[in-house]
Amino acid sequence: MKQLLVIIISISMGLPVSAQSNALDEFMEQYRGERDVTHVSLSGSIFKLTNWLADLGSDHDEDLEAVGELSEGIESMEIMSFDDYRDYFDRDDIEDLIDDMKDEGYEVLMSVREHNQLLRVLSKQGGKNIMNDVTMINRDGRDFSIITMKGSIHMDDLNRVID
Repeated sequence: MKQLLVIIISISMGLPVSAQSNALDEFMEQYRGERDVTHVSLSGSIFKLTNWLADLGSDHDEDLEAVGELSEGIESMEIMSFDDYRDYFDRDDIEDLIDDMKDEGYEVLMSVREHNQLLRVLSKQGGKNIMNDVTMINRDGRDFSIITMKGSIHMDDLNRVID
């Protein structure tokens, strides 16, 4: 019986799981409730409402339908915004966070640097044409924000919204 339990635990440790980054969780927890930091948490129900509203429309709105399908896979979303991040951390801390997330299996999908702005989009690959746990990290001057979506996004649904 003990051998069976050890085998099950060993196998499950090797399976991919859809969980937000430990480094990101720790980072966000550290600054939650701080002055000049805005934190917004949205449950999956709000995204189900979006899908329901898309189905409700009497007119066939392809854009609304595409957004509804995209939102089906989103379990939750968190947004954290700093008025002046330099009161709490520096640029090296942001790079450390991104490196820690990459160590946890996140891939940088997009990186944009322009003047004083840095935008990174990270995600875990969830299979063919599926992104799990998408995180956007944006630093613009003194402003800093993180938007993280837990769940699965199908690339076909995303392309429908973009088109």
